[in-house]
Amino acid sequence: MPLLGWLTHAMTHRHTEHAPYRRSSRVAVALVPLALTAVGAASPVHVTDTVPCGDTARLIAAVQAANASGGTVHLAPRCTYTLTAPFGTTANGLPTIINTVLIEGNGSTIARAATAPPFRILEVTVGGDLTLRRVTVRGGQASGSGGGIHSSGGVLRLIASTVTGNTATNFGGGLDAGSTLIVENGSRIIGNSGREGGGITSFGPTSVTNSTISGNTARRGGGIFTAASGDRLTIRNTRIERNTVETDGGGISHAIGLMDIRDSRIDHNSAGTFGGGISNAGGTVSVTLGSISGNTSAGDGGGIRSVGPLTLEGAMIAANRATGPSARGGGIASHATLTMTRSVVTRNTAGTAPGGLFNAAAASVTAGAITANRPTNCTQSPVPVAGCLNNV
Repeated sequence: MPLLGWLTHAMTHRHTEHAPYRRSSRVAVALVPLALTAVGAASPVHVTDTVPCGDTARLIAAVQAANASGGTVHLAPRCTYTLTAPFGTTANGLPTIINTVLIEGNGSTIARAATAPPFRILEVTVGGDLTLRRVTVRGGQASGSGGGIHSSGGVLRLIASTVTGNTATNFGGGLDAGSTLIVENGSRIIGNSGREGGGITSFGPTSVTNSTISGNTARRGGGIFTAASGDRLTIRNTRIERNTVETDGGGISHAIGLMDIRDSRIDHNSAGTFGGGISNAGGTVSVTLGSISGNTSAGDGGGIRSVGPLTLEGAMIAANRATGPSARGGGIASHATLTMTRSVVTRNTAGTAPGGLFNAAAASVTAGAITANRPTNCTQSPVPVAGCLNNV
């Protein structure tokens, strides 16, 4: 089977559905009396509390108790807990997380009331380790960063959870993570708005797996904005789609560090300047067995614009558009080392040639195809691409 047909077939038929969430059986944790150790110190107690439906005062108290020594907060199934004011002197609806806390949502929502003053829902600080499982975080408003959740330290983990309808005037309309962030198991970051990073802003090690980042808006980095020097952003089996920005990086704006994307779709995002799907300002990017399709930019790089090393392996770059009259590289605009293996760049368009691959540095294309792009495939690139023909 020709490479283009094989890759199209593989992208069409490969498994893209998120792994189903499997509810683990709940293990009851009993409160035990404090016991004295041999040296007379109290043993830590893991607190477990179940919060009645809609009881926000009890929810706040339960989080405070869990913060003291670590604990689990169980929400009632499919309820909404509506917060009407920030907690104490903080800018958060709930107490700042400073210990190991698990919130078992059971499909429930923690939301800021529409008439309430601006505040985000949650914050994690140094020493905190927060896991949200089957929780929706909705309607937070931050005069700063992290409209839904702000993590300035510690660990933030989302499992089968949703962050939606949050806004921030600075970084991370949905989530702003200054340290470790894990988003997995069917989590959704949808319909949030921020300045940089409409969905997520990442300044530390970040992993996004089996999740969806969709419908977010920002000035830069509609789905994700990342600027983590020395750290890695890993994306697996995830959809980043229909995000919109005023400037660059409709799907992802990657400023520095390493970004590794595998088995994922970055589709139908749009950028007001360049990099409709991905804008890489100088980091290292690899895309393996993924699709970057149907994205749009007004400037160069409808699919990808990269000024750092870019590696594509088994990737499909298709039907992207660079719409401005002088825009180049409807599929890819590469200004640094490009390595393509078994990848296809096809049916992309640009305002001026080339429409497929604009190449301004060293490029290696192995067992791939650059075909059916308009107005040309690679012709009029500053640096010719060996084997790239102009028979569209």
